Amino acid sequence: MATVIRMTRGGAKKRPFYHIVVADKRMPRDGRYIERLGFYNPIAIGGETPLQLNKERIDHWLSTGATPSPRVKLLLKQFDAGNFETNLAISQKRIAEEREKSRTTAAKKQQETEQPKAEPKPEEAPAAEAKTDAEAKTDAETKTAEESSSTEAKAESESKAPAKQEAKAEDTPKAKEPNDK
Repeated sequence: MATVIRMTRGGAKKRPFYHIVVADKRMPRDGRYIERLGFYNPIAIGGETPLQLNKERIDHWLSTGATPSPRVKLLLKQFDAGNFETNLAISQKRIAEEREKSRTTAAKKQQETEQPKAEPKPEEAPAAEAKTDAEAKTDAETKTAEESSSTEAKAESESKAPAKQEAKAEDTPKAKEPNDK
């Protein structure tokens, strides 16, 4: 009897899971098998085991003449080398590294915005120095004009306030005192 070590597919749609089995060569892919030797989960996430094999039984079947399929042969080489990683695991590591980089850059930007700027930018300093004496004089004149107009407005409002209070006092009738009996 010709035997082969191959994978039988299980799992849901778009979520493959393979059992590694020894089967008669004439049987269909997902058909009857002789012995189950392990499993392969190509989309293992987190702490899930992507590949598990019973190495003793595989060696036994290889010694009796069973031939592994090309994919199972590749999985056996990776399992023996001890560096088995699926493409998904590699991509997950890459994604985690990119997230960590983006978090660190975001934290740096946030720290930069939170720190008060002690020194003005070099471009702004020459612009501030470039003001001419004429502009400085006009700025000073407008400030004094604003201050004088505000003080005049305050004085007028203060003089009107006592007059308003007197007018209100005259308009309101005084409360009658109760008769003491």
